[in-house]
Amino acid sequence: MLTHRRVPIDLTLVCYYEIPISINGGYMTPVRLKKILVSCYLDREQLDRLKELSHRKGEPMTYYLREGVALVLDKYAEKTKGRKTKS
Repeated sequence: MLTHRRVPIDLTLVCYYEIPISINGGYMTPVRLKKILVSCYLDREQLDRLKELSHRKGEPMTYYLREGVALVLDKYAEKTKGRKTKS
């Protein structure tokens, strides 16, 4: 009997990116955007494949995880348009 083991992956997305903006006629000032920590469970196979992709392409695993989230949100954008979310 095969059992799937879920492996927790820490998606510590609390990092800062500096984005230059124009203020006072062209002076550039960095703005910090904070990412929020999110965690999820991945199957061992998913984690292994994600690590391999990350190693092969030279991008961090979080890059591909954020790209995947963006693809899912785009895919379901029409279905969720106009729905109210609970806060």
